Amino acid sequence: MNVEEISFLEEGSTLLVKRVRPNFKALGPKAGGLMKQLAERINGLTADEIAFLEQNALLPLRFGEAIFDLALEDVDILHDDIPGWQVASQGRLTVALDTTITEALREKGFARELINRIQNIRKDIGLEVTDRIDVKIKATDYIQAVVRSNFDYIRSEILATTLGFEEALDPVSSHSVELDEQTPILLTVHKSSHGH
Repeated sequence: MNVEEISFLEEGSTLLVKRVRPNFKALGPKAGGLMKQLAERINGLTADEIAFLEQNALLPLRFGEAIFDLALEDVDILHDDIPGWQVASQGRLTVALDTTITEALREKGFARELINRIQNIRKDIGLEVTDRIDVKIKATDYIQAVVRSNFDYIRSEILATTLGFEEALDPVSSHSVELDEQTPILLTVHKSSHGH
């Protein structure tokens, strides 16, 4: 997975909305006649109570004179999905992935895809991993703009001595690749005659 940036969220972050539901299998043997009241109370736990339970693995709940010690395994902690985010949890670890594709991320994705296609062509034509190459591209204005804005990155990743654009390429000696359904491009890839 390509993750652009990772940041750590504080426990009380409004980005993560937690709720709990009773784990009836674990609660059953312990709860007895309190089950109905206990289930209602668990469903209504506040964010502070959930945080306390996670930190201490135990949350004392009062029912009149009785106190029930709610254990972490007595509940399932769930996270509400935030629009544009995918949230997953395992134990005390929660990961929220912002799946919004900005234009900058879209461009980086295209640049990575282009690098991948060129590396595959290198393999197909029998070049060594360390061979320098010359690459010519016939592509839409958009892809040309993507290449220009990621020029140094692409060039260094594919070990290109030259990387340029052509209005027309011979389809017979070129490789046709697609970065997505709408974006076919034509490439010529040759071992560079100019050393490093």
